[in-house]
Amino acid sequence: MKAGEDVRACKVGFMKTEVMPNGAIHVNGRPVKFKGVNRHDASPENGCSVTREEMLRDVVLMKQNNVDTVRTSHYPNDPYFYHLCERYGLYVMLEANIESHGMGYGVSSLASPPSWTQAHMERARDMVLNWRNSPCVFMWSWGNEAGQGPTFDVVNEACLKLDDTRPIAYRQDSERYAIDGPTYPTLAVTCARGLHSKCSFFFEYAHGMGNALGNFKEYWDEFYASPSLIGGCIWDWGDQAVWKYTDRTGPDGKRIRYLAYGGDFDEKTADGNFCANGVIDAERNETPKLAEVKHVHRNLVVAWPDGDAGKTAPHRVRNGEPLTVVLWNRFSFTPSGAFDARWELLEDGLSVANGTLDWPSVPPLTKREMKVTLPNVKMKPDAEYFLNVSFHLKSDTLWAKKGHLVAHDQLALGDGGANPPGELHLNDAPVACVKSDTTGVTLSAGPTEVRSSRKTGTIARLSMNGRTVLADSADGIVRGPRLTCMRAFTDNDKWLRDDFYNSGLT
Repeated sequence: MKAGEDVRACKVGFMKTEVMPNGAIHVNGRPVKFKGVNRHDASPENGCSVTREEMLRDVVLMKQNNVDTVRTSHYPNDPYFYHLCERYGLYVMLEANIESHGMGYGVSSLASPPSWTQAHMERARDMVLNWRNSPCVFMWSWGNEAGQGPTFDVVNEACLKLDDTRPIAYRQDSERYAIDGPTYPTLAVTCARGLHSKCSFFFEYAHGMGNALGNFKEYWDEFYASPSLIGGCIWDWGDQAVWKYTDRTGPDGKRIRYLAYGGDFDEKTADGNFCANGVIDAERNETPKLAEVKHVHRNLVVAWPDGDAGKTAPHRVRNGEPLTVVLWNRFSFTPSGAFDARWELLEDGLSVANGTLDWPSVPPLTKREMKVTLPNVKMKPDAEYFLNVSFHLKSDTLWAKKGHLVAHDQLALGDGGANPPGELHLNDAPVACVKSDTTGVTLSAGPTEVRSSRKTGTIARLSMNGRTVLADSADGIVRGPRLTCMRAFTDNDKWLRDDFYNSGLT
């Protein structure tokens, strides 16, 4: 663009986003599952002021770990961030700076009184006006938790005049929009939503505080089982913690500091570590949670023909005999041939052979059967074997070097014994004998005998080959294993901790 001596350039891209009758979202004609995170502007050095280098670090980490979508929770970001998303390839759900949940919901929210209508409308309108030409933006969000009310009718009318090409969502009032915006649904609720044709984008789910994301895979199993479950954004990307300096001095002569959060600044009211719920820490170090995200979000999946990579090989593995596996290309636009495929054979966890796979390219959104031929490795009868299949970048990119791992799966091969996996031979097993009396039940089989106490419901005595392994010192005084439903609490368990202690199940 040129106006006199003022010359300005900008990148141009084209994206068409459509909500389909079955609830799927198509981008440029292809269905897409959005594998996203919520991202706050947060720096341990400068709080809410984020440098360009920190933005770039976020984008590169996202690309390296199979994150392809960002929700700008809960406000528009620096223009440079959108530039990075367009250059590196990230979808953006752009959210207006509207949140007032402290005022309540329903008639008490700020979405009801006319005096607040103009403020809502201007924030959303200005966002759309500024970024409607950004190809990375695939959806608008009118805010986070700002209640329901007639104000959003005005917001819709004003913004649709500026851009009617993108879907609109608002998590607090999903009924009026084509896209539903559930937050933190259970797996059962997620499954139920998938039975309907209304598009569901999970604004927030998989709360990442502490040791988290234990059932992340199960959510994505549901997403891929239904076209209307189009993905969502993990809460959230990075811990929001800042450096606090102490009065102590370290060996290097500098003041000792630590990453501080709620309560560390002597506030009377604080949420503790509730702002430290990222899949990376405040310094942008990777965590086990991020490794889980990368694996579950992978777009190239290898499994046995029945679809379960965790099961043992469907038949006995023999040297030189090809194994049949299925490659599922979940990319929307990229063929599998864009990556190098490799295999590795593990024996009791150690690599004993590896090589490359000369597989034909599988088109996007397609499954194909493939063959893997293992080398002549003498398989030991008492060893456990696994086949690793992985995919790597063929060349350097903006966000990673050649050879970077983009996806991998591990398939169980069983052991190297003569019997097929899962086949048991019990012809020579001793016959079990059960004896019961008023104080307990005794079960014996050959040289093994176990007695259970009626009083405690636990093992009172266990002997093997004439040797007592464990025994109660008296009836009712338990020495053996007892039922406990207790485990170490995670940070996300804070809502049930007191009730659990009071239940007696510990």
